[in-house]
Amino acid sequence: MKKLLVGAALVGMLALPNVVEAQLEISPHAGIASDVDFGVGAAIGFPLESLHEQIEGSASFSLFFPDGFDYWEINALLRYLIELDNPDVLPYVTAGLGYGNFSFDLGDIVIPGFDASASEIALRVGGGAKFNAGEAIVPFGEVLFSLGDLPDFVLRGGVSLKLGG
Repeated sequence: MKKLLVGAALVGMLALPNVVEAQLEISPHAGIASDVDFGVGAAIGFPLESLHEQIEGSASFSLFFPDGFDYWEINALLRYLIELDNPDVLPYVTAGLGYGNFSFDLGDIVIPGFDASASEIALRVGGGAKFNAGEAIVPFGEVLFSLGDLPDFVLRGGVSLKLGG
């Protein structure tokens, strides 16, 4: 697992020099996920034109509010933008890694050998669309599916606020 994370970090470092001058997107979002209910979060998106002109990177944090336990997740995703003749819609496919943390409050109960939290990593795949609403604000919606031990799907939407560039 460490080799996979180190490899992902190296790819990110090779692609990031062009990001500093590029247009960043800050994207607050809300969503629902299987088994963990409603959540809110934010993402930062950036073009990765050094890899390909239609590839973007995204890193997100989401906090969900299930009954009986706490859950948060971090996702590192690549998006491949699919250009259409319609300039008002920009669909994309996405894939990357997700890291989630489940924790339980046991109060004063102590159970030897039992940890009240668990962390999991999964491959995330999915798709979504960005909608043209002007220069600075771009609504979006996406669905992510997990290949691993994170919630099976996440459906989220929000607005991207463009900065820089």
